[in-house]
Amino acid sequence: MAKENSSVQFTLTKEMASSLKGLSAVEIMLGHIGLAWNLPFLYPFRKAGVLFVGLFFFLSGYGLFKSKENNPNYFKRFLLRRLLLLLAPAYLLYVFGEVCITPMVSPIATVNYVLTHLQPKFFFESLIWFIEEIAVFYVLFYLCYRFFKTKTANILMTAITLIAIVVLFILDKKYAIGATWYESSLCFVLGIFYAQKEQECVRLVQEKWILKNVIFLLVETGCIGGFFILKWENAVDLILLRNAAAIFFCGWVITLLQKVRIDYKPLVKLGEASYEIFLLHNAIIYVCSTKIRLSSEMQGLLTVVITILLALLLHIPLKALEKLIRKI
Repeated sequence: MAKENSSVQFTLTKEMASSLKGLSAVEIMLGHIGLAWNLPFLYPFRKAGVLFVGLFFFLSGYGLFKSKENNPNYFKRFLLRRLLLLLAPAYLLYVFGEVCITPMVSPIATVNYVLTHLQPKFFFESLIWFIEEIAVFYVLFYLCYRFFKTKTANILMTAITLIAIVVLFILDKKYAIGATWYESSLCFVLGIFYAQKEQECVRLVQEKWILKNVIFLLVETGCIGGFFILKWENAVDLILLRNAAAIFFCGWVITLLQKVRIDYKPLVKLGEASYEIFLLHNAIIYVCSTKIRLSSEMQGLLTVVITILLALLLHIPLKALEKLIRKI
């Protein structure tokens, strides 16, 4: 927690990052719930999802670079550990879904069907874009910062990301791969840069704190207006405005954290299970929408409660698995 004295050093702690991840996971879930049941009051959550996905990317880039700086052997078996940490929980939750959830909602889910779909190839076919993109970022981070000095790696990381965003935009227009692949990707690079210049950035936002918040609010409003209200759906919108909105949102969050405490234990615990929330909520939405006969609002509320409770419960064995992977 930052003190009111602007001379005090501020660091984005693990607890703060965990709380932000938890809030982001819940926001993304609410957006998907609003879409599933066509709930108008949740529409802003759906459109703001790009901001919170960007915050996830930002925290990932920040955490990777900070870990690299604090551990001289960080790149030893880096890709093996990181990809296992990303894919192993996802696969186990996929197995949980196939064994426990699929038979509830699908009449064709025979024992043979379920056993067949436990094969890794079906898991990889079902992977959501976010996991795939994070995996790509891990590989890119390793190649840039393992084999090049930081300044050169920064240039390479930025250039490759920018080129990838443009290429993905072109592919999206031709094959409809989805703007989610590139509309907030620059936040990962921003997180790396922020980790390198954290104290300089903190001093900048601590001075005239209220004014900085107003500036962020105005810029954020202008960026959001382009894709939230105008719905241009062109390069200016999908590449520029959405990435800019996500970037300024991350900056605003860092600015708010100078005065606002979020590292409360319930939020930290929620954040520790954020990956499980992210992986589970779509399956729970499907179950609640097909098997529970309540109003849309109550189905949505039930989805939130079940997802969070199940995520917290499943996080216990998955946390033990994480500890084993980190020892590799």
